[in-house]
Amino acid sequence: MEMNDLTVRECLHMAGEALKSGGLGVIYFLSRDVLLASGDSEEIRQCIKDADITLPDTKDILHAAGLNNKSREREIDRNLFLKGFLRILSREKKKIYIVADSREKADTLKAGLNTIQRDLDYTGEYILEGPEDAENAVNEINGVVPDVILSIIKSPEHEEFINAQRMKINARLLMAMTPAMLKVKEDGTIDNKGLLDRLRAGFFNKVAQKYKK
Repeated sequence: MEMNDLTVRECLHMAGEALKSGGLGVIYFLSRDVLLASGDSEEIRQCIKDADITLPDTKDILHAAGLNNKSREREIDRNLFLKGFLRILSREKKKIYIVADSREKADTLKAGLNTIQRDLDYTGEYILEGPEDAENAVNEINGVVPDVILSIIKSPEHEEFINAQRMKINARLLMAMTPAMLKVKEDGTIDNKGLLDRLRAGFFNKVAQKYKK
């Protein structure tokens, strides 16, 4: 798997340009679990490859790639890209549409976003009931023509949705988010210090070391 690691400033510039252009740009947040699953899934690998911007949701992915960059680690820990991106959406009054595969995820995502940035303009949301429901979701999205879609769907259905529907969606940007990004603290940083997160990080690092060898 290849991934271009960009700074927050570079990513924000690219996202700002995408908001002005035609076609649907994709910002993809890559998690440890999805990265491990990509070895057996062409659907996931293709989605990551085709994304305009790919960002790790934890710094462990940087370490696995051999990128020991303290500045980038701080940017990820402090959730600086999402903070900066939401400021742009608020300042420019961009319309946001949420797509999730459960009511709980949609509500938790919206609560986390509101913790980071006030005055966001939500224009609609859709609870995806499965891959067969994707066409209905696209019809609802295109009915309101949002600027940005924020999606939180389990993998590999998430990547399948993006790959199959990208050319049909009438919006400027789709941001594929991960469950880790729903756990936002009051200062807007991501809370990844729990026991389960530590266990997952340990397992991921062991697997990554095998690939290195």
